[in-house]
Parts: sequence; C-alpha cells; structure tokens
Amino acid sequence: MPNQRTYLALGDSMSIDRYTGVTGGGAVSQFHDWLGPNWRLDDRAADMSCIQNVPTSGKGELITLTIGGNNLLADQERYLEEGLNSFAQ
Repeated sequence: MPNQRTYLALGDSMSIDRYTGVTGGGAVSQFHDWLGPNWRLDDRAADMSCIQNVPTSGKGELITLTIGGNNLLADQERYLEEGLNSFAQ
C-alpha cells in the first residue's frame, strides 16, 4: 500500500477488544479503523500489562500509550500519597 504508516499501540486492558465483548470494539481497534487504510497496526497492548512491561523496541509514526491502570490498582495507596504530596509542593 503506498505511503503506508505504522500505528504502534502500547497499552493494557483499557485498549484491547476483550472486555468490550465486540471484535474490533477496543480503543486500539477503533482508533486504527478511524485512521484509515493507509495505516498498519502494530498492536502490543495486552491484558494486565504494567509500565514495567512496555516494550522498548518498535517504531511508528503514531504511538499511543494507554498503560498505568494496573500499576495504580496494584499500589494505589502509594501512588495516591505521592501524587498528593507532589501536588501540595
């Protein structure tokens, strides 16, 4: 396909189709469809992914990162305390 560009999607369960109950219903799939036919999808979003698991390889003209929710759930008290302290400063 001429002038094909790559959309690299990094993320967690917020991005995947699984929880929508609809094939193509996840945020990554919907956004890729919206971009149009000149975009190739490199979808590396995965259920239960955490910030520590974000791939450090991969290229794309457009990259989305929807990750961090699982980190917050796992250690929400620490993130809340750090966030409030940072905001207060």
